[in-house]
Amino acid sequence: MLTVLTNVGKVWDGKGYKGMSLLKASTGNPEFKWFEKFYGGKYCKVSGTYTTATDQTPTVVGAGSSSGYIFTAGDIVLNSRTGERMVVGTVAATTIQLHVRSYGSTAAAAGLDGDGLYIIGNVNEENSGARNLNSTRSAEESNYTQIFKKTIGVSGTEKEATLYGPKDLPLERAIAATEHALDKTLSPVSVMA
Repeated sequence: MLTVLTNVGKVWDGKGYKGMSLLKASTGNPEFKWFEKFYGGKYCKVSGTYTTATDQTPTVVGAGSSSGYIFTAGDIVLNSRTGERMVVGTVAATTIQLHVRSYGSTAAAAGLDGDGLYIIGNVNEENSGARNLNSTRSAEESNYTQIFKKTIGVSGTEKEATLYGPKDLPLERAIAATEHALDKTLSPVSVMA
């Protein structure tokens, strides 16, 4: 039986993890799984260009394979480079229709490849019905347990000897614990997770 140790929920202060963590979970397999739900996206980039005309349909990337689906008709979008605010019309997997241009007091501006588009709100008519549904699903995630080992020790003589400063064995344990924490934060598994 393996015990999965977790620091999720704790804060790393440069010396160690502080605060409350999630409960430890037992597993009979070095691969452990859980379900996770991600928040909907709020940002993507333009791929290509678009003009100042109404109903432009730029390709969007950077929010998964179907970046257009982070948007819902009626979303107000801000182009971070130009400052223009626009209202989204229709949405497809990789494109959005910029239905209303110069929303508010911003001037229409041509979009360039790589411009960042941020969802900053949405517009709705008074007494309008519900907006189109736009939600994410829970997805199964997995990771693997990882074992770190470090051998420390002192001789019996040194252990019993009177030394200047602290005893070596407790000091070696503290140093090894810090190295383990650093190994965990820099390990390939924790970087991929």
